Amino acid sequence: MSDWAIRSLPKPCAFIQWKGTDVCADYYCVCGESFHIDAMFVYAVECPHCHRVFEVSSMIELRELAKGEKWEGCEPRLGKI
Repeated sequence: MSDWAIRSLPKPCAFIQWKGTDVCADYYCVCGESFHIDAMFVYAVECPHCHRVFEVSSMIELRELAKGEKWEGCEPRLGKI
């Protein structure tokens, strides 16, 4: 893993500690196409359209919900201090 994968992002953000578990994810390439991967140990991906290869970052962007906005999924998890 390069230092790019653990770089700082503007807050709010989150660090994922990859533990080799499986992932189900949709990826959106710079070529304009998208693709899906269900696999274990997804530390890098290759676009099936343009064949560019991308390292998967450990940092992800977070979006704050507006006051009163409801999350249409599971209940938000309360973080530990």
